[in-house]
This record gives sequence, structure tokens and C-alpha cells, in this order.
Amino acid sequence: MLTLSRRVGEKIHIGGGIEIEVVRIDQGRVRLGITAPLQTKIVRQELMDPASVPVEAASPYPCPGCWGRGCLDCVWTGEIST
Repeated sequence: MLTLSRRVGEKIHIGGGIEIEVVRIDQGRVRLGITAPLQTKIVRQELMDPASVPVEAASPYPCPGCWGRGCLDCVWTGEIST
């Protein structure tokens, strides 16, 4: 994972016409503006279908971020192996 620090108004160019801008930072929340081609699908992580994430990214335990609802970090399926 690449981690970058940006200030309000600064942008990140990913390639393929995708650009992310820090629009606002307020009370621990960051508001991002995303410019991308129309055919680019942009979905918030919590709305993603866990089945669409590769199996190798899966973990048998829920992560603290989603607590078993499923996310890109754990893709928890509801089954905990012992």
C-alpha cells in the first residue's frame, strides 16, 4: 500500500484519467473528490460485494474495521475456522 500525505486542494493522479483531490478535512473526516472516466466504477468499500474480492485476500476472522460485515481487508464469510 502506498501512503501519501495531502493537504486540502492537493491532488493525486493515479493514471487512466483518474484523479483524487482532498476537498475538505473536518473533525477527523476526509472528503475526497474523484474525477474518473464514465466507464470507471467507483464504489465505497462498505458497499462492495465481498464475493467480488479475490479469495487470497480473505481471512477467517472478522477485522475490527467491519466486524464481520465483510470488507476488502477480511472478506469475512460468517464462518470462523478453529
